[in-house]
Amino acid sequence: MRRVIVVALVAAVVAGSVPVAAEDTADPRVEWHSPFTDVPADEEPLTVSDGTVRLNASIYDQSEIDRVEIERIYSDGLTNDREFRQVEDLHNVTVHAGTYDETEIHIRVFDEHGHADITYFEVEVDDNQSPTADLETEFAGPNGEKVRLTGTVRDDTQPTQLTVVLSDYNNPVTNSRGTNDDRQTLGGIDVQRNSFSVDKTFPDPGGDTVTVRIEDRAENVREMEIPLPSAETATPTPTATPTPTQTPAVTPVPTAATPAGTTVGKHRHQTPASNSGEAGPLTVIFRVLLIGIVLFGIGKVISL
Repeated sequence: MRRVIVVALVAAVVAGSVPVAAEDTADPRVEWHSPFTDVPADEEPLTVSDGTVRLNASIYDQSEIDRVEIERIYSDGLTNDREFRQVEDLHNVTVHAGTYDETEIHIRVFDEHGHADITYFEVEVDDNQSPTADLETEFAGPNGEKVRLTGTVRDDTQPTQLTVVLSDYNNPVTNSRGTNDDRQTLGGIDVQRNSFSVDKTFPDPGGDTVTVRIEDRAENVREMEIPLPSAETATPTPTATPTPTQTPAVTPVPTAATPAGTTVGKHRHQTPASNSGEAGPLTVIFRVLLIGIVLFGIGKVISL
């Protein structure tokens, strides 16, 4: 009996000397560095200029952090865009905000016991920069009668459309729309998308340039003059070359002499003939002798 009591006393002393870990009942603590150090009040939205919010914060807790959730909600009547993702920490995390209306951002930090720190704020984008674009043209169509415009439109926030300004035709328009496979975009534009590709073909407007108008969600507009390809650089449409017809060889046939003044083909052949107005050598000698005899006779008559 005494041994049992002694063992029980020793066990009690040992148990009392071992510290018992305190239960974690506190929420995680988030110390913000960017985009603010103090969370704005609910009625005071955070104003940014380029449509992106960069999150930087340190997280403290007595136990392990289980997960960090970031939810972004944007709605303006035409667009209903929501993004939800999980990250390991809040080190250089970028969130895209819409420009037409305010964006809600919810950040939830959970520890392994289910305690959470929740940060909520709204973002308002003050976008006053017009979009930019890298565009080029080339001739298209069977005879090069059309122009193909290709390239990329970019914006700090949300580019919405590109319009080709044509005076004699309807203006072709390319809109920025699209979704990512892992995101929920119910309509309108993709808030996270700040560029879009252009591939538009339209009638050749003539001249040296074509006017292009690009616009973003904040209604900033830029007009650009894009050079048209010169006529020398147009790729000619290949045409079939006809096969030459072989002309049989003609064997010449000997012919008799052609009489004077006869026309053969397109050339007139003249047979040489003596000119009655010209005297030959014998005729000249005869005439000289005749003149001499006449003169001799006249001299005899005079001498009588």
